[in-house]
Amino acid sequence: MKNKLYGSPCQSGGAKCKWIFTLFAVLCFFAALSGKTMAAVGGVPYVTFDGATGTLTLSYGDIALEPNAKDVSGHFNKLNQPNYYVGRDICSDATKITKVVIEPSFINFEPTTLNKMFQSCSNLIEIEGLEYITTTKVASMTSMFHNCSKLQNISFGSGFTTPTVNSMSAMFMGCSSLQSLDLSSFSSEALESMSSMFEGCSNLTSIKFGDNFTIEKVKSLDNVFDGCTQLSTLDLSKFAPISLTSMESTFNGCASIISLNLSGFNTSSVTTMKWLFFRCSKLKTISFGSNFKTDNVLDMTAMFSNCKALTDLDLSQFNTANVTTMAAMFNNCSSLESITFGNNFTTAEVTSMSNMFNTC
Repeated sequence: MKNKLYGSPCQSGGAKCKWIFTLFAVLCFFAALSGKTMAAVGGVPYVTFDGATGTLTLSYGDIALEPNAKDVSGHFNKLNQPNYYVGRDICSDATKITKVVIEPSFINFEPTTLNKMFQSCSNLIEIEGLEYITTTKVASMTSMFHNCSKLQNISFGSGFTTPTVNSMSAMFMGCSSLQSLDLSSFSSEALESMSSMFEGCSNLTSIKFGDNFTIEKVKSLDNVFDGCTQLSTLDLSKFAPISLTSMESTFNGCASIISLNLSGFNTSSVTTMKWLFFRCSKLKTISFGSNFKTDNVLDMTAMFSNCKALTDLDLSQFNTANVTTMAAMFNNCSSLESITFGNNFTTAEVTSMSNMFNTC
């Protein structure tokens, strides 16, 4: 009786013993699976660097499994840490990185900032896996690829969206080897700043904006396309800014652009248009819409200077009552044959008109 009540189950028959061992194995399997799931949920973003190949790899998960990995959680969640960026910290010198690989596991992480993520990776040639960055909560992409001067291609994919991003300032600044950009997945509903976004992209020939990149809330377009010397066409037909206050050097140095359509721009709050079209030497036509207002503009210094291909300008809707300087405004517009001024084009407040029509 004692054995029947308290003895081993295996003593009463082999089939029962096998059943118990099977049940135990199944329970162990699910316990292990549960442990892995919990590790994934509670994981961290980390990087590893292969100095021999110059490859930086970003992953997400249990960092304990990677003895040479470094936790970079703080880099993606501290908006007020201007010197935080992945490349420099993991390698001590961002110039050592030639390739970046973002693994599929990284999609499980939700960063709030990509600020300076690859800044100054000046020898970076290739990035794989940008589609594995979850961007639904990202607030800043400021200087994300700043000075990645050897990067020739960036492939974002349709999943790389920007619904909460408020700053893209200097995002591609100094990417002097980039030849084209497809930003059709980008939207601008939260975007307020894009100053110098493409500044110094001297080999960029085309930029594709999507229908949802309308920049209504953007306040400054300073230097956005400054130095994009090879950009021959620029479709801004979807742009409809209504919050602009500054347009200094927006198209400065766009020496290959032939025409610009700014018909959707509302500039009623803009205070400076200094160097707006400076050195657009092949620009032949500019389309200003009815909302392209200059009522609050104070500075028009060199606004059209060195626009050597312009033959005529219709400025009949310009109100210059508050403008204080028009120095070199049409300087070196050597093909300009006619300018149409309206009744509100006044120089009453202007204190400097030096070289306004020089070499016209």
